Amino acid sequence: MAKVVIKGGKRWKNEVLSPNTSMEAEILGDKNYTYELEENDLILNGFVDYHGHLWAPRAGLSVPSDQLLSTGYICIGDGGSFGMNDWDAANLFWDNAVQFERRAFMYLLPEGQTVAPQPNKNPTHPYQIDRDKMVEFINARKHNKYLGIKVQLGDYNREFDLALMEVTRDICDRTGSNFMAHVTNLYLTPEEFFSYCKKGDVVAHYTQNKQNAFADKQGNVPQCVIDAYNRGVLFDPAHGSRHFTWDLFEKLYAKGIKPCGISTDTSIITWHRMVPFEFSYMFSQFAAASVLGLEETLKLATTTAAKHLNFDYENYPGVLVLKRYDKHKLYPDNNGGYRSGFFYYRPLFFANKGKVIVDHDIPDPAQWGVKLP
Repeated sequence: MAKVVIKGGKRWKNEVLSPNTSMEAEILGDKNYTYELEENDLILNGFVDYHGHLWAPRAGLSVPSDQLLSTGYICIGDGGSFGMNDWDAANLFWDNAVQFERRAFMYLLPEGQTVAPQPNKNPTHPYQIDRDKMVEFINARKHNKYLGIKVQLGDYNREFDLALMEVTRDICDRTGSNFMAHVTNLYLTPEEFFSYCKKGDVVAHYTQNKQNAFADKQGNVPQCVIDAYNRGVLFDPAHGSRHFTWDLFEKLYAKGIKPCGISTDTSIITWHRMVPFEFSYMFSQFAAASVLGLEETLKLATTTAAKHLNFDYENYPGVLVLKRYDKHKLYPDNNGGYRSGFFYYRPLFFANKGKVIVDHDIPDPAQWGVKLP
């Protein structure tokens, strides 16, 4: 066994950010590491992505676990990549091939979400689903890695959205499950949609502004949205390539609606190519440019997301060192808006279960953020 010694910086432990004098951890192999950190560099166990897409065979749009691992992941919530048809095969692969913790929502439609291009031009209609079969299937496989049902609204028409929600609510009630609903381009009014939501259900992409958004231009938020939050419905930003709007995020936050985690909703299409790039970018965006600030972002990216994923963050054997760069960056949303930030973070060192994954800083990708004039 070897060890890593880390001096200086600030350590995030038990939801407290405090100066680090010196810490060390055992690592596998025979090479020792020593790091002298600057005051604002950070030490944490690793990142928890509340909503991403984790590759397994047939998930053509998801991100392979080794790519996620290279950026400091210790846990991910898969946002419904697989439906009933491929669920067992995906879980077998994940159990044996993924080196960090994972949880997953099962996609309502049996063909899954990332197997076919979205929207699928010939989807299984919700009323064609054998509900009894799906209830039996879920009840036989419920464990702490199963999070619930994923349903994607806004792809087809109002009739399809209503059918999706009726079937989803019925299956969730019969299996004691919660659902995660993709609401970008929602065909239902907020009042209609939230009438289906119970405590623990998840609203993904809640800052979308395509149609039936949850705040208007004046910042007015329907009471049903506030009521849902107050009764325990979770609000997932799930940035992705087309779902996040700074303006709505801030208006909803001003009404007390806070996210349930930091979530990339990254796919292989966006990975290191476009916003959201990867997790350290998302972390930097919210820490440097949002109303959250650093400590609330740290909490959301670690213990808050972990709680909702039934994951023991504090006792996970990971060490992630984030190097801070003080540089002006513009962080764009998916709708033409942006916010300014004056720093960003990049992984400098990462050991997962004693295995060293990263031992030096990877320079800031040139494409991150909008270039200043």
